[in-house]
Amino acid sequence: MPDYLLIDDFSSAGPRSGFTRNQTGDANVVDGVLRMYGNSQMNYERSGGVWGPSETYYQYLVFSLSGGYPIHPTFRLALTAEAVSAQAEHPNFNSTTISFPISPQMYIGAPDASWIIVPLTMFTDPVAGAFDPEAYYVTGFQIGVIDNESPVTIDDVMFAVPAPGAAALIGLAGLITGRRREA
Repeated sequence: MPDYLLIDDFSSAGPRSGFTRNQTGDANVVDGVLRMYGNSQMNYERSGGVWGPSETYYQYLVFSLSGGYPIHPTFRLALTAEAVSAQAEHPNFNSTTISFPISPQMYIGAPDASWIIVPLTMFTDPVAGAFDPEAYYVTGFQIGVIDNESPVTIDDVMFAVPAPGAAALIGLAGLITGRRREA
């Protein structure tokens, strides 16, 4: 089983793994990255078919983040999902939106970036409860910024199952950052 599923690296090929994307507001793909200003968002929707060999087991949404300093915008995430089987208690899952301010600790400074790792269990539905990676598959998600005056750059959006040692590093409200390795 692979440890990650790349959704979008913002190359000319567009999103991968059966997702389509559309942006609203001042969100633009430029030079292989997503740049977001103001109130903007990138929406992903599942375009049908099987998009991953282990679609119900990816536990984290992962992306790299840089820019935005010294303005600290609020970052916004949302998730939609459907049950894997008809026997599941809740056949549809539409999560609440998670919003959090981008803190100064998340900035490494160009050309480096921070990895943002968000456990999918942070997404909760008022009816269905917490997202269960083994009971649901993702049908769509949204990445956005709120009230941002300087560009936030995002790259390499993926779902992941961390290596055993990496799972222990996930903590502190479910968000961590780390130095991005140079290619």
